[in-house]
Amino acid sequence: MSRIIDHLRSQTTASKTPLLFFYFKHHEETKKSMDGMLRALLVQLLYQDDTLIEYFYQKCCSTSTSELMTLSALKELAQESLKSQHRCLIVLDGLDECGDGRNTRYEESKGIIEWFGNSVIPTSHSEGGCIRLFLAGQRDGVLDQHLSTYPGIKLDTTNAHLRDIQDYTASRTSEIRERFSLSHDNQAEITRRVTAASKGEYGILPHV
Repeated sequence: MSRIIDHLRSQTTASKTPLLFFYFKHHEETKKSMDGMLRALLVQLLYQDDTLIEYFYQKCCSTSTSELMTLSALKELAQESLKSQHRCLIVLDGLDECGDGRNTRYEESKGIIEWFGNSVIPTSHSEGGCIRLFLAGQRDGVLDQHLSTYPGIKLDTTNAHLRDIQDYTASRTSEIRERFSLSHDNQAEITRRVTAASKGEYGILPHV
């Protein structure tokens, strides 16, 4: 996802199209909820579009600090700010890892998808600019359902992706074989089992 973001940044620098991104991480308090996502996107957008400064200033002056911290206020700020853009690219990674304690990760991710679909992304050209949203996450059986009506890329069923996982696993098991004097057959068996268990998902073999 970082490579995709870097590529998009190189394509949008000249056109000054805002590029916003957020990495969900379930073990980091500020990176596992919609609140954290909206704050991060708003900060990035403000840095990339200084025409929003006056709007933010007026909003902050007319709203109490406690109210500004609420999810509803963040949604309103984000909705108005994003709809003001002629074109904007948004990348969200690890959507399967979100969940703020009040909601399960499924409820939180569903809420995020529905909010973008209902409040931000225009359904017709007459409603405003173009918002392009790229979501990435593990196929957990729930996100699949919520995103089934949208175009998608299923890496876990792509042969080139599966070969990458196998090659990576083979290189790491080669290190393990040399350290523990395993046979080539044992190395091949470890590679086979790890590749099969990955189900198309990248992981990190521990240093043992």
